[in-house]
Amino acid sequence: RQQLGYKPKSVVAPEALINFNVTFTGTAPSVIILKKGTGFVTSFDDKLYKYVVIEDHKVPVANNQAIFENVSVFEGTLITDSYLVDTTISNQKFLLTNSGADTSTIRVKVFPQENSTSFNYYSQVNSIVDIGSTDNIFYVDENLDEQYQLFFGDGVIGRKLDHNEFVEISYLVTNGETTNGASKFTFSGVLQDENGTSHPLDVTNITTVSSASGGAEIENIDKIKFNAPKLFSTQNRAVTAADYAAIVRKIYPAVSDIIVYGGEEERYPEFGKVKIVIKPNSGSSLSTFTKQKIIQDLKDYSVA
Repeated sequence: RQQLGYKPKSVVAPEALINFNVTFTGTAPSVIILKKGTGFVTSFDDKLYKYVVIEDHKVPVANNQAIFENVSVFEGTLITDSYLVDTTISNQKFLLTNSGADTSTIRVKVFPQENSTSFNYYSQVNSIVDIGSTDNIFYVDENLDEQYQLFFGDGVIGRKLDHNEFVEISYLVTNGETTNGASKFTFSGVLQDENGTSHPLDVTNITTVSSASGGAEIENIDKIKFNAPKLFSTQNRAVTAADYAAIVRKIYPAVSDIIVYGGEEERYPEFGKVKIVIKPNSGSSLSTFTKQKIIQDLKDYSVA
């Protein structure tokens, strides 16, 4: 795994897409925010599960109404770990305290000091290509104790953290594929204005645009042995059909089987196109939302 530079996939939270309306029964603010870590609950196989937003979702209010459209919610509980940067400690570790984390949901804020209100967002990267000395980045790896650890820049590749800066790391702990297919949601979120004030309101017209999908279990040894050599051979570039197959498994782990072939192999050839057929781990087909998301993510690997 280390020789191939391969990072095993973490557990992945299912994602659903939801619309809903908010009507204010009293004085209405100009903006309303669905607070991160809150959202909806669903009953699935006689158990309750939380589906939450992983970042604040802000919507303008007009005529005492706010319309939330295409809100992405993920199954799990939002956890926050915090660290005070101490440069006197050699190789200070920034660890996720829960091993059940979906690493794709990690969000990092760095504050000048612990009680600051201003901060900078840091972006997760998987490659050091084109990373400058002042770029606010981090990458994630799994240590020998099966804990996820965050690594920040060294001042050459990525910005180096300063002494007494305060690092806030949030991420989802999820049940993985358990609730794939969930489609009925009940609102249980926290709605506040920009000052953190709640207002009398009603939530109505909850509509599921796309049922929960994409949840996957942590990658096991057999899958690592299968996927690692194939992803390594792509060099993070989608050129051949095999490249596309390996990269799709990377960006969408909930794949049971996949077939990829060139458009020139069709009965009526379509040159310059790649055809991808995916059988998901759960359900018989992918939602339109999931297909669009995979296509968008694949653009990062295209060389044309």
